[in-house]
Amino acid sequence: MIRRSILSSISVDTTQLPDKDQFAFWRDGMFSATGMTTERDGPSDAPFNCKLQHYRTNQLAISRRQCSSPCVVKRTEKGIAQADMDVVGICYRTQGDDLAGDYGPGIQLIRSGDLRTFDLQYPYWYAHDGYVVYSMLLSRNWVVNETHYREFPHGLVLRDSLLSQVLKTTMCSAFDALKTASVSEFEAISTALNRFALDAIRFQEIGDLDTEEISSRSIRQLVLNHIERHYADPRLTPEKIALSVGISRTKLFQVCRPMGTPRTIIRNIRLKKAADRLRRGSGENLSRLAHEVGISGRQTLTRLFREEFGLSPKEYRQEAHAQSASIAETAVPDREIWNSLRTSFRSSLLL
Repeated sequence: MIRRSILSSISVDTTQLPDKDQFAFWRDGMFSATGMTTERDGPSDAPFNCKLQHYRTNQLAISRRQCSSPCVVKRTEKGIAQADMDVVGICYRTQGDDLAGDYGPGIQLIRSGDLRTFDLQYPYWYAHDGYVVYSMLLSRNWVVNETHYREFPHGLVLRDSLLSQVLKTTMCSAFDALKTASVSEFEAISTALNRFALDAIRFQEIGDLDTEEISSRSIRQLVLNHIERHYADPRLTPEKIALSVGISRTKLFQVCRPMGTPRTIIRNIRLKKAADRLRRGSGENLSRLAHEVGISGRQTLTRLFREEFGLSPKEYRQEAHAQSASIAETAVPDREIWNSLRTSFRSSLLL
């Protein structure tokens, strides 16, 4: 059975239209769908280059807008009434600065790299000469109930922190992952991104990770990200991880418990990195490989591989290459069948 509510996708690219129709199509469509007014200088039939990709799951709505044509974007009282969207959200501007604008008293213009909250019940406007922005919508009631805010903080720039840095990365990677994710992956991505966004907003208020207010799942992701960046350091320890993330050693062991101890997680990530390299290459020097993934030497690498995989690194490499050759021999005839099936399901979901 096809669950049509799992994922809906909308894609708009004005460059696919004749030049004279591009701006009117974007202006009228955006106002009708979102209540946003778009204005520009010059003739309305001049080329207007804007793209929108929007995904919606049962739990998440996320979009990417890219515009290379200068214009002014407004959310007016008329537009608010037109769209009737009582939602809030977070946007991440990856490229482009506001040239001018007004988001409300005391709220600064958006700059490239800003991660900012927004409330679509407030009027605002901004002018730009090109930008790329990722936006995700959140349930107002859910956010207000889960935080100490009586009202959602419109126009709040989330200060730079490990949480905000990972949220930026997660918004971009989640958006890309939704293009090819399975049903179960849709749901996992939605849940994780919603929770991470909420925790980033909470952290803005309390400024402390070592608290019950921030979910263990979000902190665990910060820990995993830190290990992914520093696994090659043989001096990486639980104490260093806790200090870098900004939590106590006790908290570190607590959030890691579902995956094991911090040292177990470090070991597993190092082994995964080593295994990935063995699968890709045939002439990897094992002593150098051990050093580059943070393991003390060839003998230790061999012992850990036997404990984890039941094979030596050399045996693992040989078996991985044999499996790869077998897959390559049998996968080609079925490729078009799988592509046709994927297209069929996607077409059904978009009806």
